Amino acid sequence: MMKLTDKFGIDYAEQRQRLDFLKITDADINLLRSLEPLIKKHIDSIIEEFYAELLKYREAKKFFTDDAIIKHVQAAQKSYLLDIFKAEFDENYFERRLQIGAVHDKIGLPIKWYIGSHFKYFNKIITVIAKHAGLDRETEMEAIVSVIKVMNLDEQLAMENYTSLSYRIKAAEKRIQETIQGLSDLNLSRE
Repeated sequence: MMKLTDKFGIDYAEQRQRLDFLKITDADINLLRSLEPLIKKHIDSIIEEFYAELLKYREAKKFFTDDAIIKHVQAAQKSYLLDIFKAEFDENYFERRLQIGAVHDKIGLPIKWYIGSHFKYFNKIITVIAKHAGLDRETEMEAIVSVIKVMNLDEQLAMENYTSLSYRIKAAEKRIQETIQGLSDLNLSRE
């Protein structure tokens, strides 16, 4: 099976370029790693609060049809978030992030839910950092910027799949179905 890094042409040079473009430096990596124990301590509450908010929305609920799916996804989210603070930006990191995008593409998760979820997680993470890290204001701001950089990298990688052919096909199929339904509704209203 072809690796997604190969499929999307994200070789070592491209990985380094993306890190360089976002200015993810050794200082960012060290700061993120220093926050890992704090995030581990609060990870369960971050995830629980996130899903409590997410599941208030009917459109989002359709992706979580039973408790087993929710538990599975929560475990995956825990791993995802902790990966940010492990800050090991090697080929495996890029591959895992591309796989996240592939999963979301496969299940048909709309982009708005993916990006909106990132924002929700970001808010929860920075709240934990602000309340519990005990950092001076300058270091706290540096930590927030470091998290932004990495979450932006993750969004870029996930979007590789959203812009793939399969996503465009699904979107076109949906537009066709909506058009057919609209024409059908129009014909019924004329009768």
